[in-house]
Amino acid sequence: MVEVLSGLWLLAIRDHSTGVVPLLFVSPLEMPRVGPSLGGAAVGMALTAGFLGGSIMPLIGMALGGRDPLMASAFWGTCIAAAGLLFLTLPETGPRSRRGVERMP
Repeated sequence: MVEVLSGLWLLAIRDHSTGVVPLLFVSPLEMPRVGPSLGGAAVGMALTAGFLGGSIMPLIGMALGGRDPLMASAFWGTCIAAAGLLFLTLPETGPRSRRGVERMP
């Protein structure tokens, strides 16, 4: 029963985090050092890292889950917390970040 409950809260958090995906495609284009000229390469690198992580991380999680289900839950919880903290480091690129720009109503 504990395994099911720990998996349910992780599933709920994952499903609510999918709204962040559009930022992956937009934020590199609005960063001053990347811009439209390097935006495709930046998004491609981010997607490559994501796909590699999506291939390797389940293997690690399954190996930990084979030893102790609590270790697997702690591993996935740590991964989600790290992703949330990294998300907070994204710079503001919208109108609020530009000085002298009026706020949109």
